[in-house]
Amino acid sequence: MDPEFWTFGFGLPESVETKIYGNWDPAVHGLTFPKGVRTTFHYLKRDGRPFNPLTDEIRAYEETVPNADGTVSRWMKAEGTSLGADNGMGLSMALAILADDSIVHPALEVLTTTNEEDGMSGAEALSTDFIKGRRVINLDSEAYDEMTVGAAGACLQEAHWKTEKKEVSTGRVFRRLAVEGGLGGHSGVDINKGRCNCIQRLCQLLGKAPVNTHICRLDGGTANASIASRAEAVLAILPYEDGAWTDFVAEERKRLAEEYGTTDAGVTIIYDETPAVPEYIVNAADIIDCVCALPCGVQTMRKDMPGTVMTSSNIGVLATTADGITLTT
Repeated sequence: MDPEFWTFGFGLPESVETKIYGNWDPAVHGLTFPKGVRTTFHYLKRDGRPFNPLTDEIRAYEETVPNADGTVSRWMKAEGTSLGADNGMGLSMALAILADDSIVHPALEVLTTTNEEDGMSGAEALSTDFIKGRRVINLDSEAYDEMTVGAAGACLQEAHWKTEKKEVSTGRVFRRLAVEGGLGGHSGVDINKGRCNCIQRLCQLLGKAPVNTHICRLDGGTANASIASRAEAVLAILPYEDGAWTDFVAEERKRLAEEYGTTDAGVTIIYDETPAVPEYIVNAADIIDCVCALPCGVQTMRKDMPGTVMTSSNIGVLATTADGITLTT
């Protein structure tokens, strides 16, 4: 992202120094004043739709919303992604202070980091001599009128199976089996809302397939810290097996609707033709068994804070690669 966007797009005074650091572009951005107080927050883009910040252009637009008192609020949004996600509030507060010369405050540093949810590469790339402030106001929160005191930790695990490839036998046709339309969401704050993890549901379907089916691809999820809102498999089946699959999916679609009708009503199962013509099938039995057995969702709740999740787990991304299948949790 162009640093000019940060300095002038939000109306910041030219005296505000803009520093860019990190190991990718757009990198981590910092807006700084001289020595003093430091505010910190992180930003990421996640709304369940595929978006690659390395290749996809951020298309910003303005939306006006009428207020109850007759005034109008102006919001900047973007197509296909969010602008700030769970820490958009922290970003807004920090930028508002920097942009308003009438607010009395000590010297400030505003530190933003990216990729906090997916490896913390932004924080890791931060130079040790960049920060001058010694007192911290943490704006890593989500509500305008709340201040959070606490900490959370996470463990990211990645497993890779080198799968044996075999050529697709003659006479088979290709079909797509997908679980999609889920709400998805953040694997932290949304994990207790009863939403479907489509990767695990897809593997559960494959684990009880109505016929012995050859699998060509398995893919699902968009980010490690997101509840997978879609997942799909490319199958190589014999033409006469279509009927069994169609009946099976119809029954499973009903079960899915009953299970998630009130918490994730849009999630469904799709079984249809695919234009893909894979050359190989992969031995995915072990991966499917693993995903089905993994704990997914809330594991324990805090006893001293009703309604607060203590520990949880999530299946984030399932991807077929050149030499196998990768799973992150």
